[in-house]
Amino acid sequence: LDCQELYDFFMAPQITLITDVTEYEVPEFIQQALHNCKQLDRHDRLVIYTDGSSQSRKRHCSPLWTDLHDTSDSWCFAVFAEQYADLNDDDGPHLEFIGLTCQQILYEPDRHHHVGTDHIGSDAAETEALLWSALWRIAQNHRLPTVFVSDSQLVGGQASGKVGSNAFNEPFRHLRAAFQALEAILPGDHLRIAHTRSHAGEPYNELVDHFAKLEAKHSLYLQRQQVNMSKFGGILGVLWMI
Repeated sequence: LDCQELYDFFMAPQITLITDVTEYEVPEFIQQALHNCKQLDRHDRLVIYTDGSSQSRKRHCSPLWTDLHDTSDSWCFAVFAEQYADLNDDDGPHLEFIGLTCQQILYEPDRHHHVGTDHIGSDAAETEALLWSALWRIAQNHRLPTVFVSDSQLVGGQASGKVGSNAFNEPFRHLRAAFQALEAILPGDHLRIAHTRSHAGEPYNELVDHFAKLEAKHSLYLQRQQVNMSKFGGILGVLWMI
């Protein structure tokens, strides 16, 4: 176990999340939903929406070729803080928009943020979305209850351990390891993975879908989490015991 790598993961500066979406041509109903969010007195739970986008028409080509000549797969996650409703509160729970980030998937094995993805497809994009949101959540290093919301039942089931995979590859192992660590950090019902229907008008799911597609076409070149997965991937598999 590389203790320095573990220390660097938890002590690295937090990445900057996008909090103002007005310049990104976000649909009006999504902007209105974000406008209804407000700064909260307390945070009772985190709600993290994730989505992946696979828009390439060259799915059977090499991912490296597709990355250079076509549209790369991409992902996005958005973080909200929730304040539970009080007994006399008729408005229900309240949300605060913490921010979002989005990235294109990297396929070069020597890149620090390559997690082993070796094909183009929505399953790969959804896996990286949930994986990187989980790694971000682990790095927060606190026990605030958290729910991840994804429109992929398959990848959500793989993250929770309820669904297996016919390909025991690196992205699958990293995804399950990250959520196994979160299960150790957040006991009982403090960790949930919820499913939402895609393209059903749910504003926050549409938000991450919008930015995942936007990132694929024109990268926003946002800051990535400071972690070297070629090294930290080995720690991630045993992090739940630590």
